This record gives sequence, C-alpha cells and structure tokens, in this order.
Amino acid sequence: MNSRLKELAARREALVARCDRDRAALAAAWREARRSLTWSGVLGAAGRFLGTHPILLAALSALFVGSYRRKVRRASSSVVQAWKLAYPLWRWWRDRRPRQPASRA
Repeated sequence: MNSRLKELAARREALVARCDRDRAALAAAWREARRSLTWSGVLGAAGRFLGTHPILLAALSALFVGSYRRKVRRASSSVVQAWKLAYPLWRWWRDRRPRQPASRA
C-alpha cells in the first residue's frame, strides 16, 4: 500500500510539473499572439496587404469616397430635421418657466 501511495505521489508531481510547463508555453504563445493583435500590428498587416494589391486599394478608396458623400448629406439633413422638431419644443419649454429677476448681491 505504501509503494502505491508513493507511486501516486510521483505521478501527481510529474503531472503538476507538466501542467506548469504547458501553462508557461501557453502564456508565451498568448503574449506573442496578443502582441501581433495590437492596432499597429493590424494596421501594418492591412498596409502590407493593400500595398501588394493596388487595384483593391483603388476600389476601396472609390467606394469610400462615393459612399461617404451620401452619408454626410443624409446625416446633415437628419440633423436639420431634428433641429426643426426640437427648436419649437425648446422655445416652448424655455418660455413656459417663470422668469426670475436677477438677484443683487
């Protein structure tokens, strides 16, 4: 029975040591992967990809310029419409409150 307990303790120690090594290797791999996932890493990879595919870059820029103009126009018209709705309500709210004379100190 005593030899069986010693064997189990040795196996447990070996397993704990193996888990420590695996945990350290996983942590090192995660640090390396995390370093490559920073914004600078992602932007650098995108820049290299677009540098090797100039036609794709031209298509993306044309799409961005064409759609951006429409989005700006749509957003500005919605801001104007919201202001047309909000301004009368704001004026009514402002005029509804009783005016208090300025106190002299």
